[in-house]
Amino acid sequence: VGWAVGWGAIGLSCVSGDPPPIASISPPGSTPTGDTATPPATCATAEAELQVGTGVDTFQLLEDLDEVELVFGPQGGYHITIAVRACHMASPLTLHIEIFDELSSVAVSDVGYLAATLDVGDCCGERVDMPGFLDTSAVPGIGDQDPGSYLDGKEVSIVLSATDELGNEASDTVQVIARSLSR
Repeated sequence: VGWAVGWGAIGLSCVSGDPPPIASISPPGSTPTGDTATPPATCATAEAELQVGTGVDTFQLLEDLDEVELVFGPQGGYHITIAVRACHMASPLTLHIEIFDELSSVAVSDVGYLAATLDVGDCCGERVDMPGFLDTSAVPGIGDQDPGSYLDGKEVSIVLSATDELGNEASDTVQVIARSLSR
């Protein structure tokens, strides 16, 4: 189990079969007030949509076989930075992020967030800088390799699902190539 603290947010991650704990986070410089909970009437009539992305400061859409950075964190662990674009959904969102090693089909990350989104227009909101903490200890036959060494150059699937406080649900999956850029 790993802990991360940033912008007043606490994230907790686990890769066991238990449901992930939820961490409440808000975009930097904002305070969730609940006044964004009900989307405009025109937004509520469309089907909820979700897109997986990455980015610390801005949302960058991920498409299949894009490369994502394996980030070596200050506490000695690795994570992949996840971002979300949610359309036709009321903020805040209950998010569930899973990352799977495609070679072994083992979940190497399972984390949940309660996250406020930042309105970007067109009935969409975005949230950036959510770490998907990595734990490869359940992957058979890799010995003492850390996640950065084992996953470097390998394909992983990022599965993102969201539910808003009105009960709208959406999900998205993308298969990307993990790259360890620094240590």
